[in-house]
This record gives sequence, structure tokens and C-alpha cells, in this order.
Amino acid sequence: MSSITGYVLAAYHRRSKESGEAALKYYLLGALTNALMLIGVVLLFGLGATTTYPELSRILPAADPLGVLAGTGLLLLGVAFKVGAVPAHPWVPDVAEGDLRRRPRSCSPRPRSAASSPSPASPRCSARRPSAGSAPYRLPALPSSD
Repeated sequence: MSSITGYVLAAYHRRSKESGEAALKYYLLGALTNALMLIGVVLLFGLGATTTYPELSRILPAADPLGVLAGTGLLLLGVAFKVGAVPAHPWVPDVAEGDLRRRPRSCSPRPRSAASSPSPASPRCSARRPSAGSAPYRLPALPSSD
């Protein structure tokens, strides 16, 4: 559900071919990713015949190894597409190409940014951080209501 806003924002400039292409790529890869993850989860839950994690951890080691491998592989491939990891990185669209404002690519917000980077913001885009020897910033005191 959170990706729907990304699809709309990618296609915001309706008269631009680049914007439409970026939105279409983003939507199709999002649908493929969600389908792969869903098939993997359904396969694993079907092999375990339960939906509770403690039962799955007890039953799956004794289940068909090929089915567990296929389910785990599909699930991991779906997650790899979501975060843009290897081996899925060549197929992840650069949605920022459809952005007509031409801001730096590393600053473009993406729904998967929390999962794909160790920090919530790119170091180039984040606010200036205080150096080790500087005093901490203090908020100004609010006026009293007396």
C-alpha cells in the first residue's frame, strides 16, 4: 500500500514521456516483486501446514527440501527486488529519471530507502552534523505564560 503513492509521484508529470515510463517500470516491478514474495510465503506456509512461526520452525526442517528451497528462494528474490540488492539490481528502475526537477539522484526519496541504507538519509542530503568538539544545540526556551 505504501508504494501506491510512489507510483503516483513517479507519474506526476503527465506530459513527460520519462515520467510515464518511470511510473510504468516502477509499477510493473512492484507487482512482480509482490507476486514473488506472496508465492514464496504461500509455499512455505503450505509446506508447514500452519501460519505460526514456532510451528513453522519445527515443521519446515522435516518438509520437502526442494519446496523449502523454492519458497525461501522466491521470498528472498522478492526482498532483493524490493531493496535493489544483487542479483536484482540491474532490473530495479531508476524512478528518479522521471523526475523533471533534476535533483541529485542520491537525494530522491524512495519507499525502500529505510531498508536499503544503514542510515535514514544519504550523507550528502542530511543536515550538517556537529563536529565532535562542538557544543550541543539547545532549543530556545519558550516564553512563560505568567
